[in-house]
Amino acid sequence: MSRVIDLAGPEGNVFHVAGIAKAWNRQLGKPYSGRVNLLDATTNRLDGREGDYNDVLDTFDGWFSGLIDYEFVNDPRDPVTTSDDCDAEWDEYWAQNC
Repeated sequence: MSRVIDLAGPEGNVFHVAGIAKAWNRQLGKPYSGRVNLLDATTNRLDGREGDYNDVLDTFDGWFSGLIDYEFVNDPRDPVTTSDDCDAEWDEYWAQNC
């Protein structure tokens, strides 16, 4: 069963994501055991440049993809429906059903 991590909810806080990384690393017996290590590893991966949220998620994926069955929902790296698309869908629904 896949662990679902909703990035739009409280689990999406970067420090919560780092806490998940800490727990999973401990379970896997990996040396990265501190929450800040996910953030430090992201900075190191970027040659000292401070990363953004997406960079942290990329580091997380690099550590756990293929090792743990998880899924990010509301991932800001995924393409999203634009508000114009939503407006057009609503207009079509309204015309057909109301």
